[in-house]
Amino acid sequence: MSWSKNQHIPVYCGSCWAQAATSSLADRINIMKKAAFPQIALSVQAIINCHAGGSCNGGDPLLVYKFAHESPTGIPEESCRNYEAKNPP
Repeated sequence: MSWSKNQHIPVYCGSCWAQAATSSLADRINIMKKAAFPQIALSVQAIINCHAGGSCNGGDPLLVYKFAHESPTGIPEESCRNYEAKNPP
């Protein structure tokens, strides 16, 4: 399973909807991989930046699943877009 994250680090961001959806998707990927290295974590910041369901002001986790399904590139891994806990400009 993926590790626990704090949505309020480095600053307050109401991204619980994105944290939950990306964590559950990453868990499914890690289970399918039988926990093989490396462990997968999906980028919450990419979801926020792409307006894929909401912002740091709240959102809809169902739209994250829709985005993951319909996006040609899917959701990138966390190291491709680290969590900044802020909305894009």
